[in-house]
Parts: sequence; structure tokens; C-alpha cells
Amino acid sequence: MKKMLKGSVRRFCRDEHGHIFIIALIILAIGSLTLAPLLNYMGTGLKAGQTYENKTMEFYAADSGIEDAIWHILNNGEFLAGVPGTTSNLISYYWDESSTETGLPPYPDTGYESLKYQLSHPINDCDVEVILTRIPGGVFVVTSTAIKDDSSTAIRTFIEPSYVVTTIPGSGPSGVFENAATALDGNVNIGGNVYISSTPDPGNANIHANGDVNFSGAAATVDGNVTATGEISPEDYPGISGDSQPGADAVSPPDVDIDQLIAEAEAEGDIYNNNVSFSGGPPGQTDTLGPTRINGNLTIGANRTVVLQGTVYVDGTISVGANSLVKGGYTIVATGDVDFTGTSELGLEDIPFVISTGGDITATGTSWVSAVMYAMDGDVTLKGNFTVKGSVIGNNVYSQGNPNIMYPVGLSDIFDPSEPGEEDEETTSISDIAVRSYIIS
Repeated sequence: MKKMLKGSVRRFCRDEHGHIFIIALIILAIGSLTLAPLLNYMGTGLKAGQTYENKTMEFYAADSGIEDAIWHILNNGEFLAGVPGTTSNLISYYWDESSTETGLPPYPDTGYESLKYQLSHPINDCDVEVILTRIPGGVFVVTSTAIKDDSSTAIRTFIEPSYVVTTIPGSGPSGVFENAATALDGNVNIGGNVYISSTPDPGNANIHANGDVNFSGAAATVDGNVTATGEISPEDYPGISGDSQPGADAVSPPDVDIDQLIAEAEAEGDIYNNNVSFSGGPPGQTDTLGPTRINGNLTIGANRTVVLQGTVYVDGTISVGANSLVKGGYTIVATGDVDFTGTSELGLEDIPFVISTGGDITATGTSWVSAVMYAMDGDVTLKGNFTVKGSVIGNNVYSQGNPNIMYPVGLSDIFDPSEPGEEDEETTSISDIAVRSYIIS
């Protein structure tokens, strides 16, 4: 058996003619012929994949610029205020053949002012530049270009906003100078035999409170309308000749520019860094004052007449003695309390505007007190048996004794220190957008 096996092996070896070797050589030759192209193809594929990845990252970066521009269009009107316009952020950008470095087709119209800006930080290692243009019809053209090394990807889109028109009411005067008495942050309290009237036309002595109007006696008379954001007490008070309206709208304070008044007092005027007093001398003496700034208190003694010739600003208190008179159609301002009086009925052109920016105003007298009195952050109190010709305005308005108020019709036309009311203004804002096209280069 062993001999037979050895014989078979010897015969097999004698019959081998090299077929396997030939097959191996053929395979090796084929491999040699295909390996180089295959490796080259693989290299090309890797490069293409890398290029595709880079262009994808550039596309996403450029798309971020589009999204940034859309956010500004929807939310940042101040940023867009100059598109088109003349602000320093603007460049002259023309959609013509010479400026199509992005590879995008030129926009047919030329010469629109555009806003050109760059995102504050790179996106996907790309610098992103955005050009935002508003063209006729309110449509925005946004071109966003992502740049990395020598490669770039640009996107242009046309964005059509939906516009909404909002009407902003004009500022207008506050309306307080149309009233004989106004409480801006409290109540109007009327007691005794107070008579509130208007001249020369009756029925215009109005009262308003951003709070309540309270009558403490049955003999008061108001020849006009009474309005209050709160209550009018007692209800259906018989002394009101006009309408009685609780639950009314509030009125705003008058627009008084204190800085402007300070500038007027200091311009070509005297500045005193001490208290100023007008006293002594013969009874009935007349003095002039203004434009003046007093860094101290102002005291006007008894039986004096002071004629205002300009704005007076007092960084302190003002005290006017008995039987004295302050006249002149100018403004006198105090930072502290004001004790005011008068002796005569004045015409509109001579009625002073008396303001306390941080204190109370108290008016006393036995005949006439002609003034418009405004306590910006305090109360106005009328004491005695006299008549105020003008208007009183404060957080609260109080009457003690039997003071009357005579409101001169026409006071609001010449006395409101604010500018005449501005007309209603229409503003246009963007509520939504629609992307109408998306071109990629």
C-alpha cells in the first residue's frame, strides 16, 4: 500500500507543466495594468469628496448670511434705515457685468444704494460678506458670499416683505392749559363758596383730575365741564353747569423743557450765586427781573411790583410778600416751594408762568392773583378770599377759604410751553417675508 502511494505521487509530479504559474503571471499583469488607474480614481474621488464637503460648508456659511439679512429685515429697522440712504455704512453698488465677481447673473437695474457688511465671526471657517439692496416695490435683493482661501460660494435671493402701516398719534399739547384746574396725580378738592368761571366766554372753566374731584360744600359753582379718571363726589353735583364725567381718560403733564428754560435764563442774563431779595425802598416800587439765574432763594418783599423781562430760574424757593405783584408774560421757575400772591387782574400777555419743579405752590391774597401755576412734583393750594386769573396744575389741587378761579379763554393758544401738536404719523414696518428666488453660484 505504501509503495502504491509513493508511485502515485511520482506520476503526479512528472505530469506538472506549470499551469498555475502561468495563471499567476496573468493575474499579476492584469493587476499591474489596473492598479495605477484605480489608485488615481480613488485619489480623484477623495479630492472630489473634499471639494464637495468644502463647497457644502461654504453653502451653509453663505446661507447663514442670507438668514442674518432676513433677521435684520424683520427685526432691525434701525440697521436698515439707510437702505437706500446716505449713512456711512452705505456703498454705491451697481449690478452690472463689472461687479459680478460672485459669478451670479447681473441684476438688470443699476445704481441702487446698498448696505454691504460682513458677519462678525467666520462661519465654517469662511468669511461671509452680505450685500443688501432695496429695489423698487420694497423688495430686498440679498447677496451672501462665503469666502475660504481662493474658493467662494455665493447665494442671491429676492425677498418680498409683507408691510403693515401703523398710525402713531401726534404728540399734541397735553390739554391741561384748557382747564381752570388740573390734578395730574391726585385729586381736585373744592370747598366753600368757590366760583370757577371763564372770561370772556362763559362755560369754559373746566376741571380735570387724574384721580377724583371732591366737593366738600353745596355752594361751589363750576361753569364748565368736570372730568375725572376716578369719581366725582358727590355724584350729580348741582353746581356743575357742563358735563360731569367720571371714568374719563387721563391727561398728560405739559411738555416743559427745564433745560431750555435754564438756557434762556442764563443767555445774556445775570447769574447770582446767592439769595436775591427785593425789599425796602418806598411802597409800590417797581423793579425788573430777567433773564436771570439765581443759585439761591428769591424773595420779593411786601408792596412791590416786579416786571419780568425774561426767563427767571431760581435754584431754591420763591417768596412773594403781601400786596406785591409779579407781571410779565415770561416763565419763572423754582426748584423748591413757591409762595405767590398778587394785587391786580392782568391781561393774558402779562400773566406769568410760575413753575415749581420739586416743591409745592401756595397762592394767597385778598383781591387778584394772576398767574398760571404748575407744581411739577407737588401740590397747588389756594388760600384766602381772592380770585386766581389763570390756571392751576399740580399733583393735587386744594382750595381753602373761598378762592375763586377765572379762566381766560385763549390761554391754551398762547400759553402752552410745548410746541403745537404734531400731526399723526404713519410708519411702515415689515410683518413677514417671502423668499421668491434662490440662486446659487
